[in-house]
Amino acid sequence: RVNSFGSSFDTTIDTSFAPIVIRGEFVYDKGAKQVVVDKGLLDIGDLVGAMKSEDADIVKFVLGIDFTVITNLFVSLQYMQVTNLDYIEEKSSYGNSGKDFKRYSANPATMHISNGFDAQKEHQIGYTLFLSKPFLENDAMRINNILLVEEIGGIWNRFDLEYNWSDDIILLAEYDYYGGDDNSVFGQFVEQSNAQLGFKYIF
Repeated sequence: RVNSFGSSFDTTIDTSFAPIVIRGEFVYDKGAKQVVVDKGLLDIGDLVGAMKSEDADIVKFVLGIDFTVITNLFVSLQYMQVTNLDYIEEKSSYGNSGKDFKRYSANPATMHISNGFDAQKEHQIGYTLFLSKPFLENDAMRINNILLVEEIGGIWNRFDLEYNWSDDIILLAEYDYYGGDDNSVFGQFVEQSNAQLGFKYIF
């Protein structure tokens, strides 16, 4: 069982530049799980003990600002952070090769053999920029772009277009780009960048 406690807020500030919405969301997860890797146990062949799931309390929050410029260009900026309150980074009590092995919180989203079972950051930080603007008569077409950047180097960018062909049919086009560090959440999907076409039928 994971107990989650959260809250959110938003407020509008009028400025000479434009009305700005400031918002935030906060969640505290009590009794969540984390993967703990013990390189010392791995060195002596204890594979079961070398990777365990242990309790961890996690705090997540997002802070954002939204505003509209150039008549109808919507802009949204966000700062995101996930903090492991039970973060582990210590010397292992095991190992038989004379090396200093560590016991640490691992990142299950990116850890694999080629990166030595990647350690987790105590504070996982990301940023987003979202842009949206309508075009044509009656705002028949809308273009959106969202960029998400991980502090550890991953990038995801989605560009999409919606066109109201009629009252019943909406045409869609989308391009998703993944890039950055191979050991980041998005960078590991660099070869999965893709384009999509579709439509919605409203009835």
